[in-house]
Amino acid sequence: MVAGTQPTQSRFDAQRGTCLTPAWVTATAAKHNLDPSARDAQNRRKNPLLQPGMKIPRFTLKDARMDIANIFGSCMLPGEIIRGLGETVHPNGSQAFPGVVNGTVVIERNDWQSHDLSRVVLIILLQEVVGYGVSLFETGGGLHCAQRMSGQGLGRCTPTHINPEVWTSGKLSTLNVYANETAPTTNGYNGVGGLYTLTDNVKEALKGPLSTKGNFSKPYSIDFWRDYNTSEQVINYFGYANAVNRSQISKTSACANDFFGCMNGCSKSYACTLAERDGKPCMLVAMMVATYDPGYFQALMANNHIPAYFCFGGYTGMLDYVINVMNSGGSVVFYEFEPDILFYQYPGKFTRIAFPRSDPANVALATGSFGEKGYGNETTNPLSTDYPTIPLMRYMSKVVTTDTFLNSFLTRMQLAPLDINNIFADYVTFSSNATIADPVFDAACKWVQNSYLTWSNWVDALPLCTMQSNIQYTFNGCNASTRVVTFAWNTPHPSNASLPYDCEGGIVVVPPSYATSKSCDWLSANTKTWMNWMSSPPICDASFYNYT
Repeated sequence: MVAGTQPTQSRFDAQRGTCLTPAWVTATAAKHNLDPSARDAQNRRKNPLLQPGMKIPRFTLKDARMDIANIFGSCMLPGEIIRGLGETVHPNGSQAFPGVVNGTVVIERNDWQSHDLSRVVLIILLQEVVGYGVSLFETGGGLHCAQRMSGQGLGRCTPTHINPEVWTSGKLSTLNVYANETAPTTNGYNGVGGLYTLTDNVKEALKGPLSTKGNFSKPYSIDFWRDYNTSEQVINYFGYANAVNRSQISKTSACANDFFGCMNGCSKSYACTLAERDGKPCMLVAMMVATYDPGYFQALMANNHIPAYFCFGGYTGMLDYVINVMNSGGSVVFYEFEPDILFYQYPGKFTRIAFPRSDPANVALATGSFGEKGYGNETTNPLSTDYPTIPLMRYMSKVVTTDTFLNSFLTRMQLAPLDINNIFADYVTFSSNATIADPVFDAACKWVQNSYLTWSNWVDALPLCTMQSNIQYTFNGCNASTRVVTFAWNTPHPSNASLPYDCEGGIVVVPPSYATSKSCDWLSANTKTWMNWMSSPPICDASFYNYT
C-alpha cells in the first residue's frame, strides 16, 4: 500500500483517555487539597477517582443482542454509522474499520448541539472514570431510540444502550411502545421547543404604519399567536411567496416526499390550502428535520388555523438560513429549541412566539404525526397547545440495569441547567478558535476537568480486593515432592500488572508463591482451607509428613 494511504485511528477513537491527564490530577489535588495516594484503614484510596483517565476499559457490558448476525450491517439506514473500539478511517475520512462494539456501552448520537455536548460529557466519564468502553451509533433523530434499546425491530439491527438527551413531548406514544425494555431518567436540565422570530421583527411590527419593512395598518404583537390567525398583513410579512433563498430550507433529505405531508421539502397546513384557494397568502416557517418534535408545531399551527408552509432545511441548514435572514434585515419565523447554540451565539436576538398555554391533557394526545391525509390536507393530530417546558430525559436500555455498577452511575449523573449553560458558553468560545479541532470535545472536557467534586459523587467505590474474588492461582509441581501455588490478579492493571484493575483496597499485593506438601488434588478440593493458611499457617500434624 502506498505510504500515506493506509487507514489511521479515527478522531473519536484517538480521544479516548485524553481528557483527564496527569497534569489535571496534580492541579485538582492542589486546588482541593486532596492526596491522590492517601488510604483508609481498609487500604482503599481515599480519592480513587483522582487519577489519570483510563485508556483501556475496566469492565465490559454483556448484551446478547450483540451476538445477532449482521447487526450494524446492511440493515442500517443511509447516513447511519457505528464507531467502536479501534475504529480506523481512510485519508478522505470515510470509515475503514468500524471497530469492536461487543462488550461496549453503545450510545446514540443525534445531531443537535445540546445532545452532542451532554453526550461527550457522558462518554468521557464512562470511559475515563467509570471504566467502560463506549461505541457511538450516529443516526438522524431519537424518535425510535426506545425501539433500538429493545430486543425487537431496530433493536436487532442497531441495538443501543443509552440516548443521553430525549425530548419526550409529543413522542410518548412512540417511546412507550417499548416501556418494559427501557429505563428513562432525567438528565438534569430542562428543554423547551417553540416557534421563534427575530426580536427586530417584533419591534418592526409594533411600529404599525410607521414600519419601513412591513405593510401594517396598525401595530401588531407578533410574539403572540393570534395575529397570525387573524391578520393577512402579518402572514404576508413572513410570506412564503416572497421568501428569499427558499431552496436552502426545502430539502427532501430533511423531509422526504409523502413523509409528514411533505412535497419537495415542504408541507403545509390545511388553512394554507384554503387561503391559496381564495388567493390569499401563506407564511413560511423554517424547520429543521421532520423527526425533530415530529408533527408538533405543524399540528399546533394547523389546529389554530394559521396558513403556513413548513419547509425543512436540516439542523445546520436551517440555522444558517435564519442567520442569513437576520444579517440581511429580513423577517423569519422558525422552529428551535432551548438549550441550543443559536441562543448563545446571538443572545437577545430571538423572541419566542406564545401560543395557547400548554395543556398536559392535549399534549398527551399528540400522535407525533402530520400530513396523514396527504399534502395540504387536514391533520388527525389533535395537538393545539404550546410546547411545555420539560425535563430532558436520558433513555437507557433495561440491559444497562443488569449491571449494578454502571446503572448506579447513570441514575446519579445529572447536568444542572447552569452546567449545560457553561458548557455551551465554552463551546461558543472554542468554536471561534480555528486551532481547536473539536470544540465539542474541548468544551465537555473542560467541564469534566473543573467539576471533580460534582461527578466524583456519582461513582460507586470499587469492591474490596479479596482472595476469592480477585486473585487467580495455579498449581505447579504436581508430580514433584513439593507443590507450589502461584498467584496473579484476575484483572491486572494494564500499565502495571502488580496492581489490580477492578477492585480497591483489602489485599493490595498478590501473595508470594506458596510451597506445600499437600497434593494438587487436595489443594483443588480444599481451597478455602489452604487460603486461610496464607494468613494463619496450620499446626503441623501427621498429615503433613511422608512415611517410608
